[in-house]
Amino acid sequence: MTLTESLVSSFILVALTTQTGRLFGDSMQALGKSRARDTVNAAIHRDLEDVRQQVALWKADSSMTTNGQLAYTPDAGQCQNATLGTALLNEESNTLNVISNLDLSQSPTPLQGLTVTRTISTANANNNLIQVNYSTTGSSTIKIQHSTTLSIPAQSWCPT
Repeated sequence: MTLTESLVSSFILVALTTQTGRLFGDSMQALGKSRARDTVNAAIHRDLEDVRQQVALWKADSSMTTNGQLAYTPDAGQCQNATLGTALLNEESNTLNVISNLDLSQSPTPLQGLTVTRTISTANANNNLIQVNYSTTGSSTIKIQHSTTLSIPAQSWCPT
């Protein structure tokens, strides 16, 4: 082998090794972001289940429960005015904060500086529905926008 052939093959080997290292580094970074995103999504789903539980039990009357089925006693005025969502948010304001940040301190993946904000409001077109939105701050490395509309079970028990 000549010196030129050795230099060319060494250059090719260095180029391949550099590209392989860069690809490996990018893959590891993407894997870390994926784990962090999964952790945040799991926290959102846990919190959303807590919200669903509170919405589902609002106006449930345990004295009327039969055969394991819940019975509800919604206010007739709120039913008539179609303001069950507004009433729920007003009555449950101590436990169902309209704006809050999710607690990510117990997350197994480090999420330094990441803030996920939950906002709860009534749906724009229907005050009997609850709109729950989750989003990360603008400077966050992980961008999340999640929105869910919840129906209030007590609405089905409104007098007609």
